[in-house]
Amino acid sequence: MMQQKHVPIDGTALHFKPISEAELEPLFALWSCPSVGKYMNTELYTTFDEVRTMIRYFQQAPEVIGSSRYAIYYGDIVIGSCGFDHYSKWDHRIEIGYELLKTWWGQGLGSEVVRQMVRYARRELNCHRIEALVHPKNRRSIALLKHQGFIEEACLHDYEKIAEGEFSDILLFAKICDEEEM
Repeated sequence: MMQQKHVPIDGTALHFKPISEAELEPLFALWSCPSVGKYMNTELYTTFDEVRTMIRYFQQAPEVIGSSRYAIYYGDIVIGSCGFDHYSKWDHRIEIGYELLKTWWGQGLGSEVVRQMVRYARRELNCHRIEALVHPKNRRSIALLKHQGFIEEACLHDYEKIAEGEFSDILLFAKICDEEEM
């Protein structure tokens, strides 16, 4: 069973906290940004009320909704969000997702976020397989996942409706964890 809790990231100024209304403004900036939302499977948010509704949704118990979402902090600044979806305790499998505000792109923080998400999934949730779904044109995320040892396994045709309102293929990446991720 997944629990939402404060997740420190060892050795960096990064840490994850379950999202709350305290992060309303930076999450609105994140989820309303066309550059960030271009490859997301949701419409861009246009009001604070939409973001507030999403925050309240993620504040439900993860075992009820099957997901958990965190604000990514760099020191005391919210720089993005990340989350875990489709956790299968039986299969030791989980899906990860993440997004950073555009001003934080290209600084190595995405790599650290993914590395720590993998470590958390392995150590705390005993996951053996970690998956990520990525739009085929999201070159930055593809490169990031490959750099972190994820392998492209499949192209899922017309799998998601993206923010632009069209159905899109999605690439399935996966990482099989071994003892070194402990």
